Amino acid sequence: QHFHPLARLNTMSIAASKLQQRRQDQDRVLRETQCFINEDHNTHIIHDWERRTQQRIEQREVDTITQKLLQQEEEELHQRKQELQSLYNDEMSQWKTTLQSSLEVTQEERMERIRTR
Repeated sequence: QHFHPLARLNTMSIAASKLQQRRQDQDRVLRETQCFINEDHNTHIIHDWERRTQQRIEQREVDTITQKLLQQEEEELHQRKQELQSLYNDEMSQWKTTLQSSLEVTQEERMERIRTR
């Protein structure tokens, strides 16, 4: 059997066209796959950034609350120290007054001592 050269050329042309179409389809699938991979990668990057940002926000909130509580405790401690110092000063003043009054000799007591000598 002998094929006409144009028929043979036509058969080759069809095969070449199918091969070209298959390559175009493969290229399209490759581009779509690469696009999906890039979008997935970007989604992971965004998700990771959002997660880390949320962690920072939560840590700042914890730090702020902790700092407020520490400041409040410092103020309460300072207040208690002042109250204790005031109490100590009052008691010391009373003790000195009591001691001073016990050491003071009244005029009558002096006169009595002079008479007894």
